[in-house]
Amino acid sequence: MEEPRRHIESGTASGLAAWGLRMRYQRTRIPANHRFARLPRMGSGAGVALLLVVIVIAVLASVVVDMSFTSRVQLKLAMNGRDQLKARYLASSAMNLARILLWQEYLLNKGIQNLARQFPQAQQMIGGAQIRFTNFVRPDSELLRELMNTCAETEDESLSGPISNRDELTGELDDTVDGIGEFEGNFFPEISDESGKINLGMLRSPFQQRIVIEQLRHMLLPQQYNFLFETPAPDGYAGTREDLIANLVDWVDADTNRFSLLYPGSSGGPEDAVYAGLRENYRPKNAPFDTLEEIHLVRGVSDDFMRIFGNKLTVYPGNLNRTVNLQTADWTVIMATLCGLLYDPTRARERSLLGCGDPIIQKQFWDRFEQWRKELRARVQGSGGMGGMFGNLGLQTLLGAPVTWAELDQYLKELQITLPAVGLRPEEVFGAQPTVFRVKAVGEVNKARATIDFVVATESPQGAALNGGQIWGYHEH
Repeated sequence: MEEPRRHIESGTASGLAAWGLRMRYQRTRIPANHRFARLPRMGSGAGVALLLVVIVIAVLASVVVDMSFTSRVQLKLAMNGRDQLKARYLASSAMNLARILLWQEYLLNKGIQNLARQFPQAQQMIGGAQIRFTNFVRPDSELLRELMNTCAETEDESLSGPISNRDELTGELDDTVDGIGEFEGNFFPEISDESGKINLGMLRSPFQQRIVIEQLRHMLLPQQYNFLFETPAPDGYAGTREDLIANLVDWVDADTNRFSLLYPGSSGGPEDAVYAGLRENYRPKNAPFDTLEEIHLVRGVSDDFMRIFGNKLTVYPGNLNRTVNLQTADWTVIMATLCGLLYDPTRARERSLLGCGDPIIQKQFWDRFEQWRKELRARVQGSGGMGGMFGNLGLQTLLGAPVTWAELDQYLKELQITLPAVGLRPEEVFGAQPTVFRVKAVGEVNKARATIDFVVATESPQGAALNGGQIWGYHEH
């Protein structure tokens, strides 16, 4: 204590500071022989446990995420399967709706024809008109819902609600049952008339083969289609118009000999030789076409050919669809048929008048014929009787004025063109009523879609009604 007292007594600040620093150094100085105490070391097992915990948590998280994803996928698959099943049955509903409409059209048009036979004046008013329900409304599920809503509104107010929801005994509503029209999704049929097209199925028939060949020949004859035969196919094949027609015949006929278009009845060698060297290595079917898409397999038929002529050709059913329906056929098909009837070399003058081989002259001929029809029908309606009485309110105005064979035959006779050609009669070539239809029935529920393709015929070749329509080529996809 002497030293601090001495510094205090001296009264100097520097002395006091020096004393303080010295005392602090002495308190904190570590002796030379001092041994530091070691902290306890952490064992290696604690680190492994921590790592295992992290790994387990990561694995569990991935398992949970995977299970959640799998559950969502399975739920979506189940929903898609449910919707696909619903769409399948909706497509069946579209198929049945199309059959009902086509059958009722057939019965109604038959009744109109019988009326025209009994009352000649009614024929002037009708003029061969055909009722087509699809010309007025689109047959689909929306139309069915509207009809059901209309029916429900007309029911007794004390029994409000769809009839199909009621118990048959008590008449009370059953909430567990959906009424007619109360369903999820939509359905609709797409109907096309096949009797207004050139039927390749008749190439198998010796009796009808000639007219189909001539139809194809005159349809392909215009020079604007030269590019189809001048450019080789990707496999190197390049054929003529005659080669293409012969290939179509060889695909469906029963023999194995090459068909000769220039020399009918003579053999042009084995028909398999045309398909030799193809990568797919197939041969002619020697059986009727099953679908229109099968035509792609015939050598010489290209995508461009189907793009141009696909909507003018049909293949089913060959035993029922023997005539070209003037009511619905495209004018190019009608002109090809007329030129086919005049295939005989002695008919050069008639062929020139029709413009066979020149689409411009053919279109001019058809336009003149259409103008002639309008003038003829105007004279008939203005002549009095039922035609004059109904005038513009007749079925022709409501349904249109389709071409009839009587009109076409009369116009040809005025031009001194006499049909038929040798061995063929017009009634064996031209029809008056559509009897064969191709239907694409579609059902849709959310993103699911089901389609049923089929062909329905309402009349046999002998003119007998096929009750409800006979179905061919049923295919689901």
